[in-house]
Amino acid sequence: MALVDEAEAAAVAFQAALVRLGATTITEAISLWRRLSATDPEGTAQAWLEDAVLMVTSRRTQSRELGLAYYRLVRALITGTTIPDPRDPEPTYVTLGDLRTAFAELAESALPSDSDDDLYVPVEPRDQPVSERSDPPGEVMERDDTDVAPVDLTDEELEAALRADAEEREREWDEWERQAEEEARVAMEALGPERYKKKRSKGGDSDEAKRKAGLLQASAAGRIVMNGARGEVFANAERDQRALGYVRLSRTGTPCGWCAMLISRGLVLYRDALSAEVARDGDLYHDNCQCYAEPVFAKSQYRESEIYHLNRLYGEQWPIVTDGTGGKFAVGRWRKFVSLTQDMPEGDRIAFWKKWIDSPEGERFDEALHKRWQ
Repeated sequence: MALVDEAEAAAVAFQAALVRLGATTITEAISLWRRLSATDPEGTAQAWLEDAVLMVTSRRTQSRELGLAYYRLVRALITGTTIPDPRDPEPTYVTLGDLRTAFAELAESALPSDSDDDLYVPVEPRDQPVSERSDPPGEVMERDDTDVAPVDLTDEELEAALRADAEEREREWDEWERQAEEEARVAMEALGPERYKKKRSKGGDSDEAKRKAGLLQASAAGRIVMNGARGEVFANAERDQRALGYVRLSRTGTPCGWCAMLISRGLVLYRDALSAEVARDGDLYHDNCQCYAEPVFAKSQYRESEIYHLNRLYGEQWPIVTDGTGGKFAVGRWRKFVSLTQDMPEGDRIAFWKKWIDSPEGERFDEALHKRWQ
């Protein structure tokens, strides 16, 4: 398997592992929720909450490690270099086999059968300036280590820079985990026992109220855990001088309207003045969201890869669907387009939309949008 093809396979394995981790978290959160007494929710809520938050923080650490292992591997496969592991910043080289094994164990995926596991991969700081990779238009990108300029540092300077990078990453991790724990505590309490208590006070089926509250708090737990890996990948790419930007990917291929809007932006460049205004949106997710932001290291990686097909398709459809509109009006049109056409063959969607938007129903829809967002 070519290394660039392996990177695409790793992206698929990463998405699958991320979804499994989210599903496992939701299952565990629902199981823990059963400890909340239906007859004494106030008396059992605090013990439930402490156990639930501990479960989420533990799973989130696992998620973050998955994201780091994935990023280190895919960067090595595409660029020929990788970033340091903050827990072991001393090595200035690692083997491709080590990176593959670390990711495969966390993702529960198969190792490739190639015989180049002993290939050495230089380790470099994320924020070290590098020369832009040669990437001629129309050519399929192949990894070529001779085209990757090494960082311009002495051995001592490189070792010091790797340690500084690792120390900065550790500080980021500590702050992220503090914020995540607080988010889990607030969200799960509000969506779980607090919501259940409000529903009970209004009467109705107490068992059904508890079931719905349990599902809501579990979905929030799944999102917070999955954000460990998603945030790790995004933060590394955002700071990484070898990363051009990111592409929003959908695991299901049938994203909601909001995620479809982010997917339609295609390749968002980190260091481009216009793209920088919307770059952070790529790392926002709703409950039960199966998207993530994939790092892109070369423009041909985006142009040629099949995993970005939906981005390219939505990128072509967005200006047609939103023609003559802007802002929230354009977003409203796009969401309607996605909900109406998502199950249609790709070649039929735009023709259907043009006919629908000019119909009486479509005109009423536009009028309602105008009234709402004028």
